[in-house]
Amino acid sequence: MAFSFKDLNLSGVEAASAGSVLKPGRHVVTVAEAQIKTSRSNGAILELKLTNQEGAIRHWINVHVPNSEQATRIGREQLKALLVHGGHPNPDNPGGVEKIRGLTVGVSVGSDTYTDKDGNERTGSKVKGFFDPSEVTGKSSKQASSSSQGGGDGFDDM
Repeated sequence: MAFSFKDLNLSGVEAASAGSVLKPGRHVVTVAEAQIKTSRSNGAILELKLTNQEGAIRHWINVHVPNSEQATRIGREQLKALLVHGGHPNPDNPGGVEKIRGLTVGVSVGSDTYTDKDGNERTGSKVKGFFDPSEVTGKSSKQASSSSQGGGDGFDDM
């Protein structure tokens, strides 16, 4: 039997609502999604979806930028901060990307101004850095860190 939009019945379906983007501030989030994608420069980007009960935010970390040692270094510092502050069991050798999913980490979100595809200026939110979630909750991640390696609000995406 062929599909007919005209005969579609949605009476047993609950309407989905758009998720909220995390507002600027300090939040404790869980890494809900993590995947490696190929960048335009044929490098590697770790795409993350960070969520909590207030909403979600996407973040991209450059883990390999063929033409820029600086962008690669900054991205790897961000990744190390995520792993350390998220309580990853081996932040120096993270293993597969699946071992990043489920980590709970503190995230600093800032305001971001950008131009949309129609040329309009918009304001949104952007991940600025990672920190130990105990700074918000009082509960430390699995592996408490006394290191400030790559953490804080002092870096931006590249």
